[in-house]
Amino acid sequence: MQSLIPFNERDRLQALLACKILDTPAEACFDEITARAVATFDVTSSSFGLIDSDRYWAKSSVGLEYQEIDRHNSFCAYIVSNNAPMVLEDTHKDRRFVRHPLVAGSPFIRFYAGVPIRAGGGHAVGGFCIFDSSPRRLPWEEYLSLQNFAKEIEHKLSVRGTTP
Repeated sequence: MQSLIPFNERDRLQALLACKILDTPAEACFDEITARAVATFDVTSSSFGLIDSDRYWAKSSVGLEYQEIDRHNSFCAYIVSNNAPMVLEDTHKDRRFVRHPLVAGSPFIRFYAGVPIRAGGGHAVGGFCIFDSSPRRLPWEEYLSLQNFAKEIEHKLSVRGTTP
């Protein structure tokens, strides 16, 4: 089984804490992005979440029933540990996820595409993802759009302390 703790975990957590965003109230600028992603990609769910030392915490989401879950039960932990995107066109065809609680139970994830959200020196502090209960492909143009959504979030994170 793959370790979901990156080699630079201490530095990554420092970068996350420097964002001063964990456990903060909802913010319209992030909620607008997740809502726009659902419409853009025609999926049931989208989320911008962060990984701290032991949990995934959703700063903004559409279609999620929870705001936080154990880090090791989150798909986002794979993105953070590898500091790389992850696309699963059909979770039932990937042995790592076929019995995963979010695949076998609600929200019954069959398609997942997520990209890292980076802060402070390029550390992956979380992820931006879209997912659905039906398998599907992610064309290259949509993958690029997903990356652009993540860049928009990263920009908002970088300026959120300097603008009202």
